[in-house]
Amino acid sequence: MAPKTIKGKISIPGFNTDLEVDVLDDQYEAYDKDLPKNLPRETSKKESITWFNNFGVHRKNGTDEKTVPQYKVYLQKLPEGKKLCAYYNGVVNDVSFQDAGSDKIVFTLGIGDPPSGYYP
Repeated sequence: MAPKTIKGKISIPGFNTDLEVDVLDDQYEAYDKDLPKNLPRETSKKESITWFNNFGVHRKNGTDEKTVPQYKVYLQKLPEGKKLCAYYNGVVNDVSFQDAGSDKIVFTLGIGDPPSGYYP
């Protein structure tokens, strides 16, 4: 299955906030979600977070689950000095990523509803 493009929720000059979500298990799919209104505004070290996208991954029958099979997310390389984060399990989590070529990075998760952002 081809990756699904999830449109960014905010506009950031010079940074494309769209994500491409590649769900490898054909029983699951990615879908667009709004950013929650109650996301933390700072990391635990008081660094300001910019939340730019949110999506869900669920069974194709529409059943939401907290844990889903791992999937890959592709996005534009982060602006200089920024660190990628996602909100899940009630906390802001740093997200490790790899270079995916063509000015893109990729990260892997297995969480069904992870708002994405960067800081500082």
